[in-house]
Amino acid sequence: MTQFTGYAIVTADGFIADIDHLMPTCLRHSVDFARFQAALDQSDLTLIGRATHDAAPNVKRRNRLIVSRYQHADDPENGHFWWQPDEISLIERVQSLPFACEHVAVVGGLGVFDLVFAQQSYDAFELTIVTNAKLHAGVPLFSGLAPSAEAGLRTLLEHGLKVSGEFWLDDETTLRFIRLDRDAG
Repeated sequence: MTQFTGYAIVTADGFIADIDHLMPTCLRHSVDFARFQAALDQSDLTLIGRATHDAAPNVKRRNRLIVSRYQHADDPENGHFWWQPDEISLIERVQSLPFACEHVAVVGGLGVFDLVFAQQSYDAFELTIVTNAKLHAGVPLFSGLAPSAEAGLRTLLEHGLKVSGEFWLDDETTLRFIRLDRDAG
């Protein structure tokens, strides 16, 4: 069975990107990035939006499922596979890939995070909150959220996930890490 895990870093006011849909420097932290990269290394597939894919080259040639409204040819040699959500469901597309996918890392952006809720839901979510960073406007973690990281956390809890771990990733107490799981007890 395929497991879907979301990964996001947000500002204290709940944004994953600025108003230009770019990741601001206040969300770039080496300790979180190292943890995130290790998680991607353990995944069979990364589910990513086209704009995020274009902004972050696939230098490690991990298998990526790129969400797009337009048809593209898969490029298995470079680990690029495409998904048109209006044409086929997420689980059908994942099952059609030429390799086994036990773990899918969902890395966003907003449209991708929303699509997983709409079509599949999450088995787990790893949320890092940069407690000393605010953008005051930008792209939220999920559509329709009030401007706060707590609103994103509440949304995950309302969808049946439970906090299974919480700690600080840094000594400065600015990187609050929360792991949520569907089966947390």
